[in-house]
Amino acid sequence: MLFEMAGNRWLGCFVRLAITLALATAVAGAARADTVTDENVAAMMQAAKTPADYQSLATYFTDEAKQATATAAQHQAMMDGMSRVTGKSQQVAIPHCTNLIKSSKAEAKEYQALATAYEKLASGGATPGHGAHDTP
Repeated sequence: MLFEMAGNRWLGCFVRLAITLALATAVAGAARADTVTDENVAAMMQAAKTPADYQSLATYFTDEAKQATATAAQHQAMMDGMSRVTGKSQQVAIPHCTNLIKSSKAEAKEYQALATAYEKLASGGATPGHGAHDTP
């Protein structure tokens, strides 16, 4: 009888642990499903239907804009450093940095425009196909 009670207690603990782990996994999976990443951005854009979906995309594109702005600043700093150097290294680096600064700033501007469009969708201010980027 004592063995059966102890066995039931262990079985009960095991069942509770299994349920807890299953719920934690499900919740974590649901949270990850709402997170937009480089790997799933196209699918998330195609599947977006709710304000929360649109806000997740807006956040992703805002972060991308910030990264592009940081890249432009990094190349600006490199170019500023190269302006104090003379010779072939300067001749090679300055045009490279100038081009990357320009393209990174343009990239940041486009990402921010996309983020703004998705923020409007999230707030109900636009409809798909009318001011926001939609994928086919």
